[in-house]
Amino acid sequence: MSEESKEKLPQPIAESEDDAKRRKDKIIGRVEQRVEAYYGLLPRPSDLREYNEIVPGAAERILSMAERQAAHRQNLERVVVFGDSRRSFYGLWAGFIVALCFLGGAVFLVFNGHEWAGTIVGGLDIVGLVSVFVIGSRSRKQERIEKAEIMNQPTDLEDS
Repeated sequence: MSEESKEKLPQPIAESEDDAKRRKDKIIGRVEQRVEAYYGLLPRPSDLREYNEIVPGAAERILSMAERQAAHRQNLERVVVFGDSRRSFYGLWAGFIVALCFLGGAVFLVFNGHEWAGTIVGGLDIVGLVSVFVIGSRSRKQERIEKAEIMNQPTDLEDS
């Protein structure tokens, strides 16, 4: 770089290498950063106080809104659980009726001289019923294991 161009540059850029090395050893400034995170259904009490200072009665309105939302969510969960239970009940009855029809068909075949066919239909019916219960039990067990693993995982809040 020529001497003319060094003179045109701002002073800190035009300094010598020794000056630059010495300047790097000094603390010129300090930057701090603070990050706060809050997770929850409601704001912190200090935030509620600040809301109340800005808009009188805001804290009560926020609490009321959270209560209504919780009641709504609980009602939805109640409807879902009831619907699932009802579907499960009707499914069991439908399966029972189908199984009885197959067993009735198997008995009919056996009494009408088709022993082998009746035995096969009856055997398949029983194997099918047992399979449904075994598979259902395994899937419920696997679901419980997965839920337990999810519940035991540390959250981001526990790490800090």
